[in-house]
Amino acid sequence: MAVIDPRGRVQLRRDWEWGCAILKPNRPATDATGNVFLRYNPGRYYGVIILRAVGRHIEDFGTLPRSGWRYEGSGPMGYYAKTVATSGGVLGVEQFNNDCNPSCAGGMTTHRFYAWNGHKYIAHGER
Repeated sequence: MAVIDPRGRVQLRRDWEWGCAILKPNRPATDATGNVFLRYNPGRYYGVIILRAVGRHIEDFGTLPRSGWRYEGSGPMGYYAKTVATSGGVLGVEQFNNDCNPSCAGGMTTHRFYAWNGHKYIAHGER
């Protein structure tokens, strides 16, 4: 994956040897904040990549791993997540987790919602 600026310069690049069978623009690919949303599927469930240009830096909000790693974001929203429409054309993120107890098929699934606060994504109830 590469983010290329209008002058053709690579601003961000990630290479994965495996673990990202599908990588495509989310629908919608951007929201009212200007953040860019991508969907990926490492083979089981979809996840969300969120990118935002901040000056000469690309913020990923913990949704990207380092190059060469198997696909799992370093933050809570990167893995097993989907976008959710909120008011004003802004997308939030719903992340889910299965505790796999006693097994993944019989485990409890929990959901956590992350909302944009103008600077970052925060879990519902956080300030």
